[in-house]
Amino acid sequence: KRITKELQKQAYAMYLNHALDAKNKVGIRTRLHQVAGGFFPSKYELDERGFEVENANVKAVPIGKVEKLERLASRLEDDGNFPVIVVTAFVAEAQYLYEQLRKTYRCGLIIGAVNKQERQRTEADFLAGNLDVLIATEQTIAKGYNFQVAHAMHFYSSTYSAEDRSQIEDRIHRIGQKDTCVYVDYLTEGSVDFPILETARGNLKYQDYMTSDNPEDFFKYIGRAE
Repeated sequence: KRITKELQKQAYAMYLNHALDAKNKVGIRTRLHQVAGGFFPSKYELDERGFEVENANVKAVPIGKVEKLERLASRLEDDGNFPVIVVTAFVAEAQYLYEQLRKTYRCGLIIGAVNKQERQRTEADFLAGNLDVLIATEQTIAKGYNFQVAHAMHFYSSTYSAEDRSQIEDRIHRIGQKDTCVYVDYLTEGSVDFPILETARGNLKYQDYMTSDNPEDFFKYIGRAE
């Protein structure tokens, strides 16, 4: 909550020895989205004098105990409906979830940085029942995949594209699916997760907010920090 308020008020925030900033409305929205997932997108690290040293790449730093991950892990354990697909909006989230969930489950990872051959091997393993959990970024598997061996899809985070959302839900809602498809979204209370999900669901009011050039439209739906 503290990081969110700092971002909303001054487009800058600090966490431990890390710092970030945002240059515009889109940047603020993206940072708020990453923070809602439990990660601090560090652009700078503070040296021993307290001066900012820019990172070569944005570094995703877990913010304490990542509650979204705990909720996801608890749901997977309680349901036991494997295989399942876990979808994220950000690569850093997918990589982190993969490293954590593979401690308990047989996991596969499909992100943009994974080459075509490795993606094909992961897809084949998933379809053959050799994996419990497939973790992927939404835009990477939104088209061209048939995963009807699973009937549950967990959205750790979601992009705001209604087209991507519809396409990726169809990855398990295919000919040959024998069960009712279940889609579970994980939302951080009081965060930008809610308007982003409404936009992905095709709510025109929220789509207008996402594309407006007026910063006040943006803050209207995420709430301006007091």
